[in-house]
Amino acid sequence: MKDKTSPKCPFCDSSILLDNVARNFAFKDSHSISFCTACELYFFSKMPSKFYLENYYSKEYFSEFDNSFLRYWSKSWLANIRATNQYKFILENLKANTKNSSILECGSSDGTFLNQFKKNGWSVKGLEFSLSMTRRAKKRFNIDLESLDIMEISPKNGLFDVIALPHVLEHMLDPVSIIRHCITLLKPNGIIFVEFPYSPLPSEVSSDMLNDYSDSTHIYNFRIKSSEKLVNLSNSNMNSLDRYFYNLPFLSSAKSFMVSEILMKGYIGKNKFISLIYLFYGLVLININHFLFRSGTHQIDINESWKGFGDNIRIIISNN
Repeated sequence: MKDKTSPKCPFCDSSILLDNVARNFAFKDSHSISFCTACELYFFSKMPSKFYLENYYSKEYFSEFDNSFLRYWSKSWLANIRATNQYKFILENLKANTKNSSILECGSSDGTFLNQFKKNGWSVKGLEFSLSMTRRAKKRFNIDLESLDIMEISPKNGLFDVIALPHVLEHMLDPVSIIRHCITLLKPNGIIFVEFPYSPLPSEVSSDMLNDYSDSTHIYNFRIKSSEKLVNLSNSNMNSLDRYFYNLPFLSSAKSFMVSEILMKGYIGKNKFISLIYLFYGLVLININHFLFRSGTHQIDINESWKGFGDNIRIIISNN
């Protein structure tokens, strides 16, 4: 893998950084993670090349799902619950009439998110590099995904009411340019929907937990300040910025944290029996909220401390 050195924050150009706050092994090699104290952005100290990332996401990223039906099923179940809530959230923030509306999603995985719109009459277009995921999308939802970089999509190909980037920008080398380009693909009153994980401060968690959190395929990790900086740099308007977490109303914060970590990371602690009991209880609670109230996640105050894995930022961006 060829790297590009980044001695300053790629967002705010600050040199006041906390270097080596965590290590990342997700791309096989060890990478150092830096934290900008000005805009609170986590980023790879040396960025992987665009060629390497495209090759990785097209061939390796979803390999764990190809080799484990159980892991794919559990992730799909969570994705469906999240997609139901995201669909509702987007409709609440869309000014345009949703009749005959269109949506473009970047990083569509197996089409679970897009299917929420397709079954409600939307025209859908999805981009996905993974061949195994495009096959699943066709088989499960009869959705044809395209193996294209979003920067290859031109306004000449048509404009969209919604452009969705759910858990995508944190994987991309230049998220600012992505947002700028997406603005050119919007219809009047159209919106861009962005969601990615909300990250803890280095002072909020232990070094072991920060390493665990950072050991993913995210080359950026965001907080509120860095999210605002992202939108500001893209010369667009931020209509809203919210945080969402799983609906686990009858669990203590510690147990809620444990359940969310198991759900997101597939990790079960030393006391497997107790962990499995709380995991089962958490799944029941999420299912109850999902099927009765169509909400497996709920909004939390943006000023609250980090809630754990599954704590997400949602942003609505427009060009007017």
